[in-house]
Amino acid sequence: MRGVGALVQDLLVDDGWKTAEPWTPLRRDLTETVGDPSVRIEVIGPEQAHVRTAVQRASFDGSLFTDERRHAMAAGLPYADARCLVA
Repeated sequence: MRGVGALVQDLLVDDGWKTAEPWTPLRRDLTETVGDPSVRIEVIGPEQAHVRTAVQRASFDGSLFTDERRHAMAAGLPYADARCLVA
């Protein structure tokens, strides 16, 4: 039986997402126009870290993600060109 994660990944790939390196589970090429998702999407910067961490804690039982951990993650080199989006 396939897990929920596999189903989610299949659905995202069907919608144009691409799998990439192991530490980047999903990425999407934004050189072409992306259709309107019918939700408001915001880039979350350091001043909204509490929003990002609250979404993750609400989404994953037992998540220990904190504002401090989000700041540490965002300060790392792999995050240099990344953007955190919340819908």
